[in-house]
Amino acid sequence: MAEKKDWFAVQLEVTQRLLEAETKRLENLALEAKKGGAKAQKTGIKTIAQRRLQSQYEQLNKEYDTAAKDMLKAKSLRSVPALGVGQKKSRASIFQDNMARRPSFSSKAGAAAMTRKNSDGSTDIDMPEDLVFEDSRVKSGTLDALVDHFIPNATITPNQWYSFTFLVTSRLFIAPHDLLATIASRIELLLKGRNVAVAERLVALLRQWKDTCAADFRDERMNVPFDKITKKLSSVNDECRAQVKTLKQGIYEQLVSLEASEARVKKEFEEQMKVKRETLSRGKDEKTSLADICSDPQKIADQLMLVERERFCAISPHEFIQTFVRSDSEIQDTANSGSNIEAYIAWFNRLSYLIATDICSQSDMKKRAKLLELWISVGKRCQAMHNYNSLMAIISALNMNSLGRMKKTWSKGGSKLVGEFETLSECVDPSGNFKNYRRTIKALQDTEPHIPFFSLMVRDIYFINEGAAKKLKNGQLNFERLWPVSESLSAFILVKQGLAGMDSKFTAIPQAQAYLRTTPVCSELELFRTSVEIEPPSKADQGKTMNRLRKMSSSNLETASPDAPTNAS
Repeated sequence: MAEKKDWFAVQLEVTQRLLEAETKRLENLALEAKKGGAKAQKTGIKTIAQRRLQSQYEQLNKEYDTAAKDMLKAKSLRSVPALGVGQKKSRASIFQDNMARRPSFSSKAGAAAMTRKNSDGSTDIDMPEDLVFEDSRVKSGTLDALVDHFIPNATITPNQWYSFTFLVTSRLFIAPHDLLATIASRIELLLKGRNVAVAERLVALLRQWKDTCAADFRDERMNVPFDKITKKLSSVNDECRAQVKTLKQGIYEQLVSLEASEARVKKEFEEQMKVKRETLSRGKDEKTSLADICSDPQKIADQLMLVERERFCAISPHEFIQTFVRSDSEIQDTANSGSNIEAYIAWFNRLSYLIATDICSQSDMKKRAKLLELWISVGKRCQAMHNYNSLMAIISALNMNSLGRMKKTWSKGGSKLVGEFETLSECVDPSGNFKNYRRTIKALQDTEPHIPFFSLMVRDIYFINEGAAKKLKNGQLNFERLWPVSESLSAFILVKQGLAGMDSKFTAIPQAQAYLRTTPVCSELELFRTSVEIEPPSKADQGKTMNRLRKMSSSNLETASPDAPTNAS
């Protein structure tokens, strides 16, 4: 099994590959200048390109350094403006209505004034004392107060935004089964006198839990409190009994779907290993490329969209938070994971290495140039279809050292090929924190289905979560930092909903799908070795090339298998 990488490391690796594009552009510009025989022109181009490259490296390094320092100091999110995740930005939401407006207050006295007393003298906790509000939404509070505010009672129903935010992020400070157990411990009091209104609110809360975090119900520790709650709700009246029955059926169907999705990923991995063994047993034949199965760029782009959509839609919003939980010393007891996220990142890495393997496996230079042309054409189709994750994987592959160093292969395709690749790369240029890409995605959010660059989405959510203090000086939990997290996850859900309507648009080509999902791929070291064999370096580059090969060999890059999903066992 491949060693797991954290998300941030994966994103850094991807960004590094993108930045290597600048080096290749520099080489191409210098080559063109050399052909023209103008020494001054060559020097000028080289100087400009070097400055541009250096500027981009410095900018990105500055952004990452700033973010790392802010995380260590636990500063406010507003201290990381370069990451493009500011709190005040409005974005599309899964909820059409705004948050219910409440009187703003920021003291215990103000909160206490909002509690209501029943006729018998008992008190319902409408506004827990240990909550602080700002701009009509929860800013901070003790864990007990946040939980109280989440559970509906006879006089209050939490608004949808708070329920959603608490549901997906509360696992950072309380395990899901403990939260459900808390509700179960209060069920008798909550339904005192068979309160139908409260029963319906509780059913709605469980339904939202099912829709948002269905995987929580796989944990056996959820069974006892869930049974206690649903039995009590079913006893209220026939309508509640019917709603509970529908709820249970919905949970069952979603868990079956989750199991099927994970089984498909596991089967793919097993098939990858089987094909790899068979390939090794046959020896070194001329490798078949994807072009031998399907040479139509549009059809290949369609096949990529099918895989992307399947992988993306398998992810639940709470999985982002669950991965943070696994690295949090306060909450170790969890039955869930971010396996779908890891499988999706593994797919991105696999696609990049598959493309590089396809090209490097061809000993004939003309075939390699044709494959470069094909994948650039596929990238253009991906861009037109708004599939930016596959587009980024294609660009990352063509920027790999193993491909970038093959100048003869690139020159075989002509200057037009290089120009098309540079144009394609501009839309996902990392400079300015991917400003071109972010501008494009923002325009698409409310209009057309799209597949975002997933590693960048992961990086943004990572920094949102880590960029502010988890607890305040008064000991309260800093809930304010979780609002932008829920906004990002809401936007993620909207993307999934947009992709759901694309079922009938693409037709799977079984052979192409099998190739994309299971064909063995080479490691970075294997690719570079093969690259040197099929296109030996020039005398001028020989020292640099062999030195790089020695460094890669000493780093043991061959042990990292890019074609294995990290959740496979």
